[in-house]
Amino acid sequence: MISPAREQVLITCGDGSVELFKPEELQSLIHRACIECGFDDAWLSEDMALSVEYLILEAGDKREFSMEEIYDFASRMLDETGHGNVASRFRRNCGIKMSSPGCGVESIRALLVSKGVSGADPSEADRIAPLISSALKRLGVENADEGLILALARHYRSKSDGIAPRTPGLRKGVILLSSERISAELSSMDGVGEYVSASVLSFHPVSTLFPSLKISFSLAKFAEMKGLVSPLTELCLMPCLPDLAAVIARCREHLAGMLSEAGCQARMPAMLRVVDSIEFAREYMGSVSGDDECIRGLLSTLRDLVPGDLIIK
Repeated sequence: MISPAREQVLITCGDGSVELFKPEELQSLIHRACIECGFDDAWLSEDMALSVEYLILEAGDKREFSMEEIYDFASRMLDETGHGNVASRFRRNCGIKMSSPGCGVESIRALLVSKGVSGADPSEADRIAPLISSALKRLGVENADEGLILALARHYRSKSDGIAPRTPGLRKGVILLSSERISAELSSMDGVGEYVSASVLSFHPVSTLFPSLKISFSLAKFAEMKGLVSPLTELCLMPCLPDLAAVIARCREHLAGMLSEAGCQARMPAMLRVVDSIEFAREYMGSVSGDDECIRGLLSTLRDLVPGDLIIK
């Protein structure tokens, strides 16, 4: 992966050695927590991992962190964006211990609101918090575990008439633009539509966690659309890259406008995932070892042609 800011975050290991931070590993851990909470949205974990890397790179001059600091950063971001259930499971899987919220009504109410237990009605947290606090005091518990408080909250909610159990899922409003809407908008643009209809480029949802243009790119379909046939060399593909770069830039500019209309002024980095680099290197460029080194050279050139940040996987 090419780092978003073209800088590297370093991880200090327990034995004193230093290695590069791999966002994909953090993404895998967040994705696992999502699945264990009852839903499978890979884009959430991807956006969260990228958000952590971006914020770390822009936070100051520090570039070395322990993995525990990264985990803590990610878990708190999950909490703050309304995904408390995912954050709890993530912390458990990573062995992160959080301080007890205590047994006071206000601290319990704050926990319930942060975890979304009260749903769309904050008064529900006002009703449940005193009941939980009273129950804990009767049990003689002074510093309750977060899991116990949430279990008691579910108990008291289930006893309330007319309150349906909350199903697992993402906090409302996380998705700013769906992939269907993005594809529909971009397919109508001159010079861009052919890339969409030929499945050269496909687009992923844009979220509030890490607003970005996320694209899956097929080299084989790109070559087919351009009328290129095997065997190919880098010199055959290079003249086609400026057109692709211009399309990516136009897509980002258009989506930034759509986000601005929705009230989001965040900057719009582009993220390109190549879905068939090894297969393309072998079948179109004659790589017998399956090494895609030649493809990485082309993608590096493409990155330089696209204005602004381009993350390539």
